Amino acid sequence: MFPELNKQKQMLRKDGQVWRKGIDPEGLINYIGNEGARVSAIVAALQAVTLKPEWRDLRDQALEAAAPNPIELRAPALQLMEPAIILDD
Repeated sequence: MFPELNKQKQMLRKDGQVWRKGIDPEGLINYIGNEGARVSAIVAALQAVTLKPEWRDLRDQALEAAAPNPIELRAPALQLMEPAIILDD
């Protein structure tokens, strides 16, 4: 996260006014979080790009591949874990 800035590179409060150091509490600073990107928007952007044929083939293979099963991906790690020991009271 980083603070929202105006054109003069001044930090802004949540109400849009300039934050005043030493006067305004830090809790008033309007922080901009990592909002992320939708996967569908990323895929659409990748599909819209004009690529060399060999790159286009790689892109198409990656986008058309079946998604991996997350449980199967985790299985090897789970097999390495030691079983829990249950102690009787």
